[in-house]
Amino acid sequence: MLTIENAKHIFELDWMAPMKDRLRVLGLEGAIDTNQRIASLDPLAGFTFEALQCISVTLKSKDLTPLHSCPNLRFPDGAVISDWKGYKALEAAKPDLFCGWFNAMYWHSGWRGGPPKELIEKAQQEQG
Repeated sequence: MLTIENAKHIFELDWMAPMKDRLRVLGLEGAIDTNQRIASLDPLAGFTFEALQCISVTLKSKDLTPLHSCPNLRFPDGAVISDWKGYKALEAAKPDLFCGWFNAMYWHSGWRGGPPKELIEKAQQEQG
């Protein structure tokens, strides 16, 4: 397990390549008052971790595609780092993942490229 917290000097993740097969959990975290800025998840393509936690993270690329090739990934969690389409593409590529952002109920209307308001309301009604 590796957790990187409030590392303002880290923007690129290329340096993590040697850990591709060594981590079960990776946490990329900002602080309560500062988001961790990350350029791209591209360097994490093919990583064998089971969980990726991105708490208080701003992902410049907004692209989750590199996670499609992570064979053991089961629990991507944390901040909204992509838009609704990005999360739905990840769900389609890896339907066995457990991620709250696959459910429209957890989004706010008009928030970060989220699902349409009608879909959010329908999901919330279904949950009662």
